[in-house]
Amino acid sequence: PSVTLQHNWPQIYRGETVTLRCEIQGGEGSQWTYEWRPTNRNSPSSNEFKINTDTESYSGEYQCSGRRNNQAVKNNSNTMSLSQSAANKPAATLTASNTIIPAGGSVTLTCSVGGSAGWKFDLLRQETVYLYTTQPIRTSEPDAVLSISYGGVYSCRGGRGDPVFYTETSDKVTIWKSASNNPRATLTARDTIIPVGGSVTLLCSVDVGEGWKIYWYRNSYHLPWNIINDGILWVSDEGVYSCRGGRGDPVFYTEYSTNVTIHKTGKPVLSVSPSWLSPGASVTLSCEVKPQDAGWRFFWYKAVPHPSSRYYIYELLANTTNGTEQNSYIINGPTHTAGYKCRAGRGEPLNYTDYSEPKFVWSADPRPAASLSVNPDRVQHLYSDPLSLSCEGNSAEWRVMRFAGLLPCCSILGEMNGSTSTIKRSWSDSGVYWCESGSGEFSNAVNIT
Repeated sequence: PSVTLQHNWPQIYRGETVTLRCEIQGGEGSQWTYEWRPTNRNSPSSNEFKINTDTESYSGEYQCSGRRNNQAVKNNSNTMSLSQSAANKPAATLTASNTIIPAGGSVTLTCSVGGSAGWKFDLLRQETVYLYTTQPIRTSEPDAVLSISYGGVYSCRGGRGDPVFYTETSDKVTIWKSASNNPRATLTARDTIIPVGGSVTLLCSVDVGEGWKIYWYRNSYHLPWNIINDGILWVSDEGVYSCRGGRGDPVFYTEYSTNVTIHKTGKPVLSVSPSWLSPGASVTLSCEVKPQDAGWRFFWYKAVPHPSSRYYIYELLANTTNGTEQNSYIINGPTHTAGYKCRAGRGEPLNYTDYSEPKFVWSADPRPAASLSVNPDRVQHLYSDPLSLSCEGNSAEWRVMRFAGLLPCCSILGEMNGSTSTIKRSWSDSGVYWCESGSGEFSNAVNIT
């Protein structure tokens, strides 16, 4: 007997099925029962051994043997060694020879999956920019080069194996069909993201002839002005923009340009995990910004209490002066309560988003430089019971803070003076309580119900 891989792909991806086949030379036409090693797996009795790389660890050495009429083949097979090296699911890439189909012609789309082989390709088409469902129009194409003659929003994916393992779908490519041989306007954008308080520049031109006026459109509606000469438009409102040229009386129009979608930068949303610290744990900060487009760099800040302000000042975290390409940042082994913010930037020079709302990571460690204690010392209190909060540490100024989960950040409950200070009040709000010192320190946090 001999063991072979059913495919010869140099790279296996996580989630694919690896199939080993046992072949007994000279045993064709006979009814064999197969035995596989190692036997600590749920190994089959057939001549195929399928292993799902997403749910099973498949490192090891494999052999097979056969049995016919209760008589075993004398020898075991060769040894097939597999190592656990499955990579994350790849993404397909779609490129177009042109984004405009000439009258009576076609354009060529090429779908590829880098660094691997054995793929067949599905071509997907979204009928319009307003219809978000994408349907496969040509499936299991062995050739990655496909010719199309009608417009639409296209994407592709690769598939291989049995059962079929699919790549991530490629980014979308918009193909436009020219209705005639009329000249066409060309629209370009210096950026597609409007920075905070700013604008982006659109350029529209007609390469054929002279004397064109430029007509601008947003979300298919004509904008009430024309740019006569330079074809430059500054926009501060998001939308889908296009343009065309016109000249003469009556006006002769060019074809419309392709659409360019302009987005406004939204305020980032910061999340922290976990929100309560345990000894030795790391904390992951995640910064989500819309639109989730390429080219963002992310900047990470730590909150520092400011004694002369009701707000925080924010300091860049170590080694993040130039930002990070990833939208997540890991802090290893923090021990104290701390607040964080993030923002994103792109372009040259950088256009920044707003700062996110602050998010806190809470520590119950009672031994930081500043310490908070509650009297009576219990988690749950009755509405009618008064309680006192005491702040202690190397500071003469304190403020007591509460985060109740209803507001973006926090509220100041009171201010104290002295190295040991106490506030006595009756509260009716549950939340997380902590103290902040005039020297910029956070106390431990206490969750009160």
